[in-house]
Amino acid sequence: MKRIVIEIVHAPYQTDNRARVGLELAMGLSAFDHQVSVLLTGQGIKNLQDIPDAPQEAYHKTFLALALYDVALWVNKTEISKAGLADLPSEVKVLSDQDIATMKQQADIILSP
Repeated sequence: MKRIVIEIVHAPYQTDNRARVGLELAMGLSAFDHQVSVLLTGQGIKNLQDIPDAPQEAYHKTFLALALYDVALWVNKTEISKAGLADLPSEVKVLSDQDIATMKQQADIILSP
């Protein structure tokens, strides 16, 4: 079993749909008994927000459903504070900068779609 970290740095409404690619990648890799973690950083944190006027569909509910696939969903503590997100759903785990660095060091594969 490989430890795979998928770091998503793109907002859900960008035209290239990289956030959705990362989401689908996480679900697919989990089917092959890998230990998959999704790390939302930068603009990727916006994938946790319901943005009613966004030009495309947001995937916040699907990201929260990753737990059904045994995929861990992580965010950076510092970036959450900057984004003004206070009440995170229980499916989202918060990591410090040091914990994120450790997670990346221990990963076998890091992907950033």
